[in-house]
Amino acid sequence: MKKNYISIVQKCICIDELINSLIISNTYGHLAFLESIKSENLRNIKIICYLYESIHKDILDLDELEAIEFHKQKDKSISRLLQFNLEILNDLERLKKSSSNIFTIQFLNALISSYFKFVSLINSHYPFTSPKSPRNLLSLSKEVYSSYFESKSNNNITQDNEFSSTDLLRNIAIDTITLFFDYSLNSNPISDEHYEVFFENDSKNKFYQFFLKSLNRSFKVRIWDKDGTVFYIYQTMDNSIEMVPGMTQEDAKKFSNDFIEKKMPDDFNNLVLDENYLNIYSYMNIPESYKFKYNLKDSKGKVNLNKGLYITIGAKYIKVQEIYLL
Repeated sequence: MKKNYISIVQKCICIDELINSLIISNTYGHLAFLESIKSENLRNIKIICYLYESIHKDILDLDELEAIEFHKQKDKSISRLLQFNLEILNDLERLKKSSSNIFTIQFLNALISSYFKFVSLINSHYPFTSPKSPRNLLSLSKEVYSSYFESKSNNNITQDNEFSSTDLLRNIAIDTITLFFDYSLNSNPISDEHYEVFFENDSKNKFYQFFLKSLNRSFKVRIWDKDGTVFYIYQTMDNSIEMVPGMTQEDAKKFSNDFIEKKMPDDFNNLVLDENYLNIYSYMNIPESYKFKYNLKDSKGKVNLNKGLYITIGAKYIKVQEIYLL
């Protein structure tokens, strides 16, 4: 375990040296987040040394650590910085698995979260995925999308990496918007767009969040990198005509049922409206949106409260505003 702590600190020091080299070279001068990574990484070194001292009753003397050999000029790249962060994450996970002290685990979880954030920042500003042939890309269709629940429950996840191309995931996002919101970004030019990369507590649980804006609508789409599954879509309308009066709760419920039946016909009969769940967002006591929850039934008809979807209906514009799959 001591070797793991030493290895982590060595790599943290390499990160600091590499960031200094990158900043001085100004090769990635537009990446302002490097300074924030540098600052938090130095703070993390202090935390790791504190944990080491608390557990082993010994001081980790940084001056006596053997340096990791790497050529700062030759390895002066963002990809090398990413590699160090990923290696630290692996080391932290190993420490966490071997630790039983709750106090230590809490600190390790905080450190893991910190380095996940670094990896997300690096990926968001400087993606490392390369374009690939779409020959094996599943076209997003009603059939593919409606099989989401079945494939997830069977853990039927594709093992090829065809979905790792950002361009392909972006295309899936655009196709999803067309399918569920009946709005084509090919016919309505995109005026602004960007994306972010996140990790959900595990380096394997990587997802992309795409922001796409046209002249009169804005969209947000979240997609799992591991299999190209869309699990969240959201839209806002700009300069749209508000309906007066807006929708009632019963109107919104019927609208929601009709929408799911039309867009997800294969899943509709297996989804049960949760009568105990209703979230109404109001302004000046006037409902602006209704959020419903649908639970998924298994093959034996048993309802699973942890699988299904949330759907938000905009009362002012009579549109589906948001869909989130559990």
